[in-house]
Amino acid sequence: MFSMGSESTKAIRPFPFSRGAIIIVLAAGLVLLVISTVTIGAYLGTAMAALTVLALIAGLGTILVSSLRGGEYLSFILLVSFLPSLRLILGQRLAFYAFDPVLIFAYVLWAGEFLSGRIQRFRLTLVDALWGMWLAWLFVASLFGARVAIALDEWALWFRAFLIYFYVAHRASKRAIGVFIWILALIVLLEGVLGSLQFATRSNIGALSDLVGERVNEARTITLTSGTQLFRVRGTLGSDTALAHWLELSLPVLFSLLLAETSLRRSLWWLFTLVMGVIAMVLTFTRGGWLGLTAGMSLVVLLNLRRLLRYPRLFAVMTITLVLMALAATPFASLIWERLTASAEDTISVRVNLNRAALQVIQDHPITGIGLGNFPWVAPDYGVGYSWPSEGAEHKVHNLYLALAAEGGVPALLLFLCLLAVAFARARQVRDDQDETTIVAVARGIWAGNIAVLIHGLVAWGLISYMVLPLWAFMLGMLTAAIRWDKAMTWEEAPRSSG
Repeated sequence: MFSMGSESTKAIRPFPFSRGAIIIVLAAGLVLLVISTVTIGAYLGTAMAALTVLALIAGLGTILVSSLRGGEYLSFILLVSFLPSLRLILGQRLAFYAFDPVLIFAYVLWAGEFLSGRIQRFRLTLVDALWGMWLAWLFVASLFGARVAIALDEWALWFRAFLIYFYVAHRASKRAIGVFIWILALIVLLEGVLGSLQFATRSNIGALSDLVGERVNEARTITLTSGTQLFRVRGTLGSDTALAHWLELSLPVLFSLLLAETSLRRSLWWLFTLVMGVIAMVLTFTRGGWLGLTAGMSLVVLLNLRRLLRYPRLFAVMTITLVLMALAATPFASLIWERLTASAEDTISVRVNLNRAALQVIQDHPITGIGLGNFPWVAPDYGVGYSWPSEGAEHKVHNLYLALAAEGGVPALLLFLCLLAVAFARARQVRDDQDETTIVAVARGIWAGNIAVLIHGLVAWGLISYMVLPLWAFMLGMLTAAIRWDKAMTWEEAPRSSG
């Protein structure tokens, strides 16, 4: 292991913001405002430029306030900044994401603390090393891609994901883990409420990404065999599938916390957010999401099986929770059944066709692949993409593993699986200690959430989209942070971190 920073284990005081540093932050923010205003105004008009300025001012103000307090809440501002799932393409090539300003400031502040000697010691882990190797290989694969510019732009998103993971993994304090679960519950509640409103009004109310772009307020519907127009909700995100991935990652964490909870009031809170999240999941009408969530919840039960059998009260809590989740889905039973059975043949044929093309791509380019994001451009050469109703407008590989192998080569897929295997193996070692119930619950819940999206990934590629990848990286970082605090010492003994 490598270590960086001071080796002192004493509590660290918040990094004192001098007037000069404040001026630098404000100056950088002003430059960002000017550049964004001119660029976005040129492409989207004066009204959108004004809206962007207001959003950036609010964001910079929030960041500055949190920074003055030592950056304690930057991780959570970063988490909330994923909600718009907004991507602006500048200059017809450069992608700018809603979370970019927060991520930049997080690292600027971290670097300031490191240079000033006011940072706690941290160790690079095997998971960090595997992340780095994976990222390096994807960069090499991008250089050999069919369209290098597109591949490098896509790689920049993967690099951002690594930065998100690394910041959370090494900056999340014991208090941050506690705050994280409440922020996550509030996000699930928000998505549940918005999803219900969207379904009731048949509109994309609250979908922040619908404020800009070519598909503003475009509702996604599916015509079932009965002629019913099935409306699919997206919450604050840009697609129903993205929302399903978010809920797959989040709901097992809340379920795990519920099974570890001893307070009746908090138990009712976890239960309420779980039910609202399940309603939102149902209303996405994403079959792979339903399957993934079922697997994730089942893993939480298996990981807690010994305690469930030992404590009848806990078994009763689990049973009541599962019954209420089923009752929440009951009003939509007919739609669920029709969604499961209708157009199944078309869905299978589409995926078989795309997977066949992906396998041929892998056979032709087994080492470096065709470059990140390049499959839509190469697919027509393999007979995919000529019939839009059959293959879909983007003709992406609807299999996470084939998508990685086709665009990054087989080594990219192997490194991805190795990274997850190591992370899960370490999560399995977290102590089942009554004094560390929150850490245990968070670690097990994130582990189960990852299993959920990985199973969903057998029929979808959404995990590696810009709407989901940042959240997945954040959750994996929080898993690493939970393992770090569990391994290092008890909460009372551990030094504070200002991340």
